[in-house]
Amino acid sequence: MAHSATSSRISSKDPAMDTFSQLGREIAGPLLMGMIEWMAGCLLHSRPDLILFLSRDGDILKKLWEKCCPAELAGIPTRYVLASRRALWLASLRKVDDAATKALTSQAAGLSIRQVFRRAGLDEAAFLPVLSRQPGLAPDLKFSINLEAAVHQSFKELEPDLLRSASRERKAYSRYLEAEGLTGKSRLAIVDVGWHGSLQLALAALLRDQGDKLETDGYYCGIFPDAMARQTEKDRFHGYLLQGDFPEARFQELQRFVELVEFFFSSPDKSLLYFEQSDSGVPLPVFCSDSPSDYQQQALQALQAACLDLAADDSAIPDDPFTSLKRLGLNPTRQEAACLGPLEASRGFGDVRHLQPFAAARSSVGNLLHWGRFHRDFKNALWRPGYWAQLSAIEKQLLKILSPEGTKALQE
Repeated sequence: MAHSATSSRISSKDPAMDTFSQLGREIAGPLLMGMIEWMAGCLLHSRPDLILFLSRDGDILKKLWEKCCPAELAGIPTRYVLASRRALWLASLRKVDDAATKALTSQAAGLSIRQVFRRAGLDEAAFLPVLSRQPGLAPDLKFSINLEAAVHQSFKELEPDLLRSASRERKAYSRYLEAEGLTGKSRLAIVDVGWHGSLQLALAALLRDQGDKLETDGYYCGIFPDAMARQTEKDRFHGYLLQGDFPEARFQELQRFVELVEFFFSSPDKSLLYFEQSDSGVPLPVFCSDSPSDYQQQALQALQAACLDLAADDSAIPDDPFTSLKRLGLNPTRQEAACLGPLEASRGFGDVRHLQPFAAARSSVGNLLHWGRFHRDFKNALWRPGYWAQLSAIEKQLLKILSPEGTKALQE
């Protein structure tokens, strides 16, 4: 965990939790409530049969929707649906083509080759012989761009095993969707934090397996520009902060603090791995074993409690909550950065992934004595503006020398 590297930056737990409550009132709350208000305006026109809030990122949104749903939309039923990239990608897998191998190796940095294949649901007895036929593809090597082509080829050779696993998971997942009453609908609204729309497309594909003439509309905090090309006439994407018609500058800005946005939407619930069928045919969820740190859970609880209080107050929402979000993301105070820096983002998917701190700044003495480590910490920080904000003046001067290009945007 990153707490030892940052403990000197936070004087005590209580001031940190006060900061998270303030962030909930002033930044996260207006953002989330603004999205709810925007979504309500959209749904007044689309009138779906059912509103699906995808698990974890949709949890806080469902709670806010229940507090603030306009009377005109109160008759539309809602569901909290278990979903994840790992579960939906594998369950919807039909062929192992280039797009599939790219998805299977996404966010694989830091994982061993063995872990990359394990997280796809493959047994070692199946994939180890295939790996042995690829020169230089040892199971315990770290995945890298140089090994990507060989890994992709190995996945293609393992297509029969992958598709058998996918078929098994698909049957169990489809039983779950049926039990939740999601089949037989004409129009679904799907709500999540967003970015690529891949969960919506995979979920729609599973539902259409059962003969549904279905249309879906996804409502997201944001959709990255390149994802807009993937929407279809039947599966449409809608972004609150970011969509195809937003300026490119906003996309570039949001990418610099996207982990903060994901934290605002996150949940302490465990991530779904897949569904399996019991002996009686009942679909049973299997979850990842990891869970957030105590610090992260307390921070999330303080922040989201403030968001719910804001909804209960019926406070006015700023016209553009992105302004205050952008200020936090690109120019945080030292206290804000110190509180948010130890939070961890999950890299990868499935049960084989690692946690990486947003911006784990070490002590000033350690940074000034160990230049190489200082430079690496900065390069590896997920949230560089937050890392920068925690540094002293002399640390900033040194980092400008060590990384002139990397620090250029932080000095503007």
